[in-house]
Amino acid sequence: MGADADRRALLRGLRDILRDAPRELTVTYMDVPPMDPSAPAGARLAAVWADADPAALERTLAPVIDLDGIVGDVSTPAYRDILMDDPRPADPDAVVPRFLGGNGLFRELDDERIDRLLEFRAAHQFSVLFLRSMGGAFGDVAQEDTAFPGRDATWFVLAGGFDIPGMIDDATRAAILAETDALFEGRLAQYGNFLDSERPEVVRAMFTEEGYERLRGLKAQWDPQNLFRRNHNIV
Repeated sequence: MGADADRRALLRGLRDILRDAPRELTVTYMDVPPMDPSAPAGARLAAVWADADPAALERTLAPVIDLDGIVGDVSTPAYRDILMDDPRPADPDAVVPRFLGGNGLFRELDDERIDRLLEFRAAHQFSVLFLRSMGGAFGDVAQEDTAFPGRDATWFVLAGGFDIPGMIDDATRAAILAETDALFEGRLAQYGNFLDSERPEVVRAMFTEEGYERLRGLKAQWDPQNLFRRNHNIV
């Protein structure tokens, strides 16, 4: 996306498309600060089309591809290339910044939430937004059949900031945490694979109340000594 692209129009258009989109389509929106050459700064939209006709993807996404400032590139990479590891060696001395923020599964992505997410990104230089469409086969599974929450969610949303040493102060840290807490009010649940905290109150928010109580019962039955505890622990 170009710097002049209307992010509000893009996200609202995506939301509207995904309400009735073919099941073959899933999209990911990411807006990040400068990090490294493999992840250039700015907003990008990636779409995966599980079908042999890439032209159908272009037709489906036309309402957002045609927006000013959007540059579209439809390609068909080999699946093995998508899964290839980064050949560059990791820097053992690199400092990994702490992530300040959270995530949530949402039944609906309304205009107000879109506006608040974009306002947060604009207000904080080292912030990140990540949105992924849900639905489809994910939503076909009955809620009571698995512990995973939010089977009726249509969007996954992550927002937060990077605590880069020497780049942000205590007031900014506090503001990011307070603003992201507010951003995720009304979520169905949060997704555990994007959490770095194992506080009990955080773990409870990863499940429905019924699912959490069922998991507690299974834990008591199969692991009463809490041997398997190096995780988002249910006690």
